[in-house]
Amino acid sequence: MRFPTLSVTFHFTMFMSLALTVFGGGIQAAAQREKTIYVLHGAPDGDFPQAPVIADKAGNLYGNAYIGGIFGFGMTFELSPPAVSGGAWTETDLHDFTGGNDGGGPIGPLALDAAGNLYGVANFGATGNVGVIFELSPPATQGGAWTETVVAPADVSASGVTIDSKGNLYWVNGFGGVSLSQCTGLYAGCGSVYEAIPPATSGGTWTSVDLYDFGTNGGATDARQPNSGVTLSRSGALYGQAAGGGANGFGGVYKLTPPATSGGAWTETVIYNFKGGTTDGSQSVGTIFVGNNGVLYGATEVGGANGYGTVYQITPPSSGSGWKESVIYNFTGKTDGGLPLAGVVADASGNLYGTTYLFGGTCRLSIAGCGTVYKVSPPTVSGGSWTETTLHVFTATNIDGANPVALLLLFNGTLYGTTGKGGTIPGLGYGTVFELGTK
Repeated sequence: MRFPTLSVTFHFTMFMSLALTVFGGGIQAAAQREKTIYVLHGAPDGDFPQAPVIADKAGNLYGNAYIGGIFGFGMTFELSPPAVSGGAWTETDLHDFTGGNDGGGPIGPLALDAAGNLYGVANFGATGNVGVIFELSPPATQGGAWTETVVAPADVSASGVTIDSKGNLYWVNGFGGVSLSQCTGLYAGCGSVYEAIPPATSGGTWTSVDLYDFGTNGGATDARQPNSGVTLSRSGALYGQAAGGGANGFGGVYKLTPPATSGGAWTETVIYNFKGGTTDGSQSVGTIFVGNNGVLYGATEVGGANGYGTVYQITPPSSGSGWKESVIYNFTGKTDGGLPLAGVVADASGNLYGTTYLFGGTCRLSIAGCGTVYKVSPPTVSGGSWTETTLHVFTATNIDGANPVALLLLFNGTLYGTTGKGGTIPGLGYGTVFELGTK
């Protein structure tokens, strides 16, 4: 119906020592509002989705499954809402990746342009096994096949793409770019931010531009190894997070400012350096959310007061002061979950919503829990504390999912998200797409 490397496995293994936490408290009544709207089955409809879904104006959802599909290298799907309330959503397979020239392992959120074309990242396959930035174009007639076109090499990206009003695409890689002494490993680069500019005429060649190589501004104190996509602000600046580097070695939040004149160099500024430990956390994850008055919101995977990650805000400079960071919530690893692997989204009232990958309560798949969906509400009085509410605790029982990664918040107050595992398949399951009302 028509009218955007398995990184989570790495994080799960790295922090599995937290699995022996004793859970406390009870599951809140609000947990009953979650509903699984689609269960993935591995083949032919995908396995292990690792990004949120996006939506078009008609309410159709689009997403990626990292593996599975017909060839086992992942696929892109569409979910169309039911014609009548309470009916079943309809899944359509838009493209099955072969792991060859079209790439494999689609990861990160998709982007949608005004013409209905989808853009995304396949993080392996193609020449050099560096993956591709791809375009999926809808069929000319209802029910026809979608067409996949390679836009540019992805250069080993682990993020999705961001699109601006002109159709330019932006993405990051974590280990590419120039070879620098402060960055070692397979690629010996600190990471880069790229732009792909669409052709002037239909069917022409896209122009790929390296906007910035991390590690070149401030050397070892520059942020490096960005592990998520960038967010485009109204001013045209890009904001993102890097898991490593920074002044303290725990990563940072950076800003890329476009040049004053066309063709000039973008300017990178690390606007906040994480301190790590029990102060403000580390391993910042997911995309930045740019809120009212330019306030930035994000999450760290670990650290904070309890060691299970944080939600934070960064306020832009005022009266000559610099950017100011404050932790607005510290996860406990109990009923509220822990180890968020994605950023947050916000509603018109300033409430923040996100997911934790682990903990929360009893889980059929893991003693470390299956994760949660949470809400963090701003204080009612100036200087007060933010309030956390656990909206859903995943259990992997019946058709409930497990290990959520990220959310999409629609204007009608409904959250949509994906889980990497769970569903009806025995064992781990292949993942789900779910909805959850916030009102």
